[in-house]
Amino acid sequence: MSLLEKFKTLTDPRVKRTRKYPLADILIIVLCALICSADSLVAIVKWADSQREWLKQNFGIEAIPSHDTVGRVLAKIDPKLLAQCLTDWASQTWTKTATVQGDAPVVAFDGKRLKGALGVLNLVTAWASDSQLILAVAKAKEGADEQEVMRKLLALLNLEGCLVTADALHTQVETAQAIRKRKADYLLALKNNQGQAYNSAQQLFDKIRAGKLSSADSCLQRSYHRGVREERRCWVVSDVALIDPFERWPDLKNVVCVERICYKGTQEKSRQIRYFLSSASGRAGLFVRATRGHWGIENSQHWRLDVFFREDLSRVSGNGAVSLGVFRRLALSLLKRETSEKVGVQTKRQMAGWDVTYLEKVLAA
Repeated sequence: MSLLEKFKTLTDPRVKRTRKYPLADILIIVLCALICSADSLVAIVKWADSQREWLKQNFGIEAIPSHDTVGRVLAKIDPKLLAQCLTDWASQTWTKTATVQGDAPVVAFDGKRLKGALGVLNLVTAWASDSQLILAVAKAKEGADEQEVMRKLLALLNLEGCLVTADALHTQVETAQAIRKRKADYLLALKNNQGQAYNSAQQLFDKIRAGKLSSADSCLQRSYHRGVREERRCWVVSDVALIDPFERWPDLKNVVCVERICYKGTQEKSRQIRYFLSSASGRAGLFVRATRGHWGIENSQHWRLDVFFREDLSRVSGNGAVSLGVFRRLALSLLKRETSEKVGVQTKRQMAGWDVTYLEKVLAA
């Protein structure tokens, strides 16, 4: 079943006598308009009004609702149902492939605050780093609720054979256990919220970096982008008994340190050292790629949502903000999957707005 067909199966939350515009019509308009650079409710309706003939010919949409109607519908519909549409569609299209043959596919979990919405509102996203595909999304409050939401998302996804990454907020024994139950491995960042383990890792890798101890494996990777040279060094220790208390973490196999140094010319711009716990048995190269892939959720998803879709500037609140957040992620996934044009997401959005033939390609991606 295609994504647009899934919209027709959703339960309409409105009273029957008030359903002037079919729910599926409104949802199709929102998704298509967002793909075509219409970022506000007013812009969504203006785009639909300019494409009346195309919408009628392709989807049988006879009338265009007002922006107030679109806003009310997005606020009424259960965002969980929209998120389930995204998850169902992603599960059909996702192929578990890694950029390096033999490595495990990396799935990153991270939360993003909707800064423009009233109150504290976060969306937790599961991101297939290698495929650049959003697999699942759910609303969460900050802190412990975000941890619980991640564990619920884990239960929705087929993650067997994958390497799941998350930042230090999710470095909890319960989360590690939930990942292992899904037959996946974890790579979880260590910070002061796990003080004893963090201090043990820091002392251990200080000795290794000073040459006083040897690691099981290590590697150095270099890259160069826009005048900045980046070096990533990784050390892996398989003797997990050196980390106290190691026995709490299910199937813990490796403790990892990644040092990232950026240079502008010959001058060091920044240096960052991070520590991780992992149940995976891979070599240092896998962990460098996985940590770099995790930050792809910031660069490839969060940054694009803010810069191209202007998510942080949206003043829509409540369920409407969550629903629009799900639609933006659907639109971004479709745009990333369309590969016939070798241009960026912003240009693809403009092209879809200029030419409905290209929009049809994106919808079919």
